[in-house]
Amino acid sequence: MLPTYVYALGAPVVPLSLPIHHQVDIWMTCHADAARIPRVRHLMNWLIRAFSPKIYPWFRDEFVRPADLLSQYSGRIPSNPFESSMGAERNIG
Repeated sequence: MLPTYVYALGAPVVPLSLPIHHQVDIWMTCHADAARIPRVRHLMNWLIRAFSPKIYPWFRDEFVRPADLLSQYSGRIPSNPFESSMGAERNIG
């Protein structure tokens, strides 16, 4: 089982339509004082953008099938999920 975004990133896989859905919550915590440090705040903002369901439909609460991904998202996605703020992006579709 792989997350939907693996297909979006261009992995050479064939998505199967199975009645299996697994959801994982993502949490971010830090000490309140640490959030005031500019470099920590910058990292936190980057993480928030990197996992934003408003930007990336595969992070929404409702499941988006890989086959429906192109109709849900036509923007640019990072070619490497860790490069989303570094400009290494490509178009899907």
